[in-house]
Amino acid sequence: MFEGCTIKYNAFDGVNQSVQITYPANADGIVFSSSVPINEENTDYQNILKWVEEGNTIKITRHRGRKIMPYVGRDLDIGARKLIQVSGSSPATSYTLQSSSVDYHPSAAQNLIVSISGVIQAPGTAYTVSGATIDFGGVSVASTDIDFIVAMGENVDVGTPSDGVITAGQLSSTFYVENNTTYSSFTMASSRNAVLAGPVTFTGTTTIPSGSTLVIV
Repeated sequence: MFEGCTIKYNAFDGVNQSVQITYPANADGIVFSSSVPINEENTDYQNILKWVEEGNTIKITRHRGRKIMPYVGRDLDIGARKLIQVSGSSPATSYTLQSSSVDYHPSAAQNLIVSISGVIQAPGTAYTVSGATIDFGGVSVASTDIDFIVAMGENVDVGTPSDGVITAGQLSSTFYVENNTTYSSFTMASSRNAVLAGPVTFTGTTTIPSGSTLVIV
């Protein structure tokens, strides 16, 4: 049944997710490969189990000591990726995304890699996300046909400080800001830098030690 085929597990973080079957090249030199979900109700997976019972062995793809799916392209780096599960009645046009039984909210469809029946889906076209829901655009998909969903990390919003909250205390010790418009006297400490937003008026003595800089803009 699988004569001449290469059969390997697709694994993520050491957990087998599907089985990759690579068939021998045909007369035109074209090699065909398919991914079979690990589900005993799947007829293709049932055939693989029969093949194993005959004494054959499914190979394991390894990468840097960890098991991941076969990949063609640039070398993969292990980062903040995580395997995502789906929750809901099957088949369905949409599912709830979960990680460790907690709803998962990707910031965009592009943050996910989704494989269905051995085919990587196009984000924004084959599926969209809203909150913790993945929607397949009206196409009914069986959960057993979803090989894997991998979250590739999230965008981090570092935020924008509110107006007026940054003071000299948050700046380097070699820099400070004054916001007065009139100075009866102005003395800078040594090895400091200062900026003043004009117009400003000096009515007394201004002292700028050697190594310090005052800029008026």
